[in-house]
Amino acid sequence: MKTDSSKSEYFKNNWEKPFVIFTLLLILPHHAFPLDIEKKQNATTNSSLKSDSGLPEVELSISSIPDGASIFIDGVKTATSPFKFILKPGMVSIRLEKNGYQMSEQKINLSRNQRLHLELQPEAKNKIKPEAEQKTVTTAKEPVLRTNKPKIPPKIILADSINESTVNQKLFVLKGKTVGDSGISVLEINGQRSSIDSTGRFQATVQLNDGKNVIEISALDNAGNKSVKSIVIHRQASQPSHEENITPGIKELTNWYKTQYALIIGIDKYKRSDIDQLKNATNDAKSVAEMMKAQGFIVTELYNSNATRQNILNEYSVIHGKSKESDSFLFYFAGHGQGITINNQEKLGYLIPYDADISLNDMNLIQYDNSAINLNQLDYYAKNMKAKHVALLLDSCFSGLAMKRSVSTATKSDHIYYEDLLSRKAINILTAGDNQPVSDGTEHSPFTQAIIDGIGKKGLDLHDRNGYATFNQLAIYVKEKVEKATSRRQRPQFDNLSNEDGDFLFRIR
Repeated sequence: MKTDSSKSEYFKNNWEKPFVIFTLLLILPHHAFPLDIEKKQNATTNSSLKSDSGLPEVELSISSIPDGASIFIDGVKTATSPFKFILKPGMVSIRLEKNGYQMSEQKINLSRNQRLHLELQPEAKNKIKPEAEQKTVTTAKEPVLRTNKPKIPPKIILADSINESTVNQKLFVLKGKTVGDSGISVLEINGQRSSIDSTGRFQATVQLNDGKNVIEISALDNAGNKSVKSIVIHRQASQPSHEENITPGIKELTNWYKTQYALIIGIDKYKRSDIDQLKNATNDAKSVAEMMKAQGFIVTELYNSNATRQNILNEYSVIHGKSKESDSFLFYFAGHGQGITINNQEKLGYLIPYDADISLNDMNLIQYDNSAINLNQLDYYAKNMKAKHVALLLDSCFSGLAMKRSVSTATKSDHIYYEDLLSRKAINILTAGDNQPVSDGTEHSPFTQAIIDGIGKKGLDLHDRNGYATFNQLAIYVKEKVEKATSRRQRPQFDNLSNEDGDFLFRIR
C-alpha cells in the first residue's frame, strides 16, 4: 500500500478490492434435488443444490465482462452474472447471453470447485440474424418493465460565455455542469467520454488547432434522453513550437500510432474505513491524465468511488474492443497495493480498487482474487490487448512483483531505431517500487513527479531534443530521480513483457 510522507517510517504491507458475486438457490433440470433459497444481508445470493443422496457437491462461480449476462445451465435460464452455484459433479453445459454481445457457450466436467470467467465479444454492427433466430426473438415472451421516464432532455451549462471566443493557447480547459431529472449517464466531448462528478460538474482539456475549432458536448441521462451543445473556439496561429523544431527526418519517417488510448485510475478514499486514506493518489492521476491529453491520448478517468473493480475491468474491456494493432494503450494506477506470500516463498501482487471488501492485514488469497486485481492477471490482459504497444505505470506498493526479467538500457535515438521499435510488439511496465511500500509524497508522489518532469516538462528530451522518448528512457529517468529523492528506500522497477522487444514511444511536446 502507499504511505503518506508523515508515515514514512511505518509501512503496512496491505492491499485490496472486491468482486461482488450474486448467487441464488435453484434446481436444474437433470438434478433431482430439493430447493433451498436463502437471502444474505449483504445482498449476495447463493444458488445451492442440496443432494439427498449424500454425494459430494462442488462450487461453480460464473462471472463475465460485462456483467448482467443471462446464464443458461443445460439449456435452462437460471440467473444473471455474476453468480455462484453449488452442484453435483458431472458434465454440465454453460451458456451466457447478453443483448449486443455474441453468445458464449462451454461444456465443463465438474469434479472440483471451479471459477468460470468469460469476456463477451460485441456483436458486429448491422448484423443480419438468421430467420430462425428472428422468429425466436419475436415469439419470446419476456417480462416488460414499464416506467414513466422523464422526457425532458438534460441541460448542459458552460461555466463561461466562451462561444465564438478567440484564444492563443493550444490546450483549452472546458468547464461546465449537466443537469437531468433522472441523473446523467454519459457525457461526451467531441465524441470522447468525459468524467463528471456526483453533482454533474465536468472539466475537460481540449486540444485546439489553428483557426476555427468546433467543440460538441453531448449528455445522455439515465432515462435515455440526450442533449447536444456545440460551441466554436478560434485559435490564433501560433509561433513554431518545440515540437515543430523536431529533426525533420524523425518527424516525417516515424510511422506514428493511429490512436492512443489511456485508462487513468486514482484512489485516495476507500469504501472500507479500515483501509488507510491517501493524500495524493487522485491528484497524481489527474495530473497524468491532463498530461496524456496534451500528448493526444483519448483518456478514460476513474477516481475514488468510480474506481470499482468492475468499472476498471469494464473500461479496460471497452478499450480492448476498440483498439487496433496500429494503436497504443497506457494504463496508470495510483492507490493502494498489497503483496501476499505463498508457502513462505512466492509472492503475488495486487492492485486494490475502491470497493475491495478485504482487510489489508488479511492474507487470504481467495479473498484477494475475488476483490482485487492480480498483477499477473494484469500482465495477461496486456498481452491480450490488440494494440501493438502497451504501457503500464503502477504507482502503488508491491507493484514490482509484476517484474519477471530485466531489460536492455540502450538509449539509441535515430529515426531508423524508432521505426524498428514501432514495428515490433511492446508491453512495457514501470512500477513505483520493488517488493516494498512506496511514498505518497507531498504534492505528488516521487514516482509520479518524475514521470511529469520527464514527459510533461520535457526532461527526457534535453539530451537529443528530437521530440521523442522511449519507455525505456522514461524508466531509467524515473528510477534515477526516485532513488535519489528517497535515498534509495524506494527502487522503481521496469520490464518489457513482450518477446519482440519493441518499445512504447512518447512525443515530448
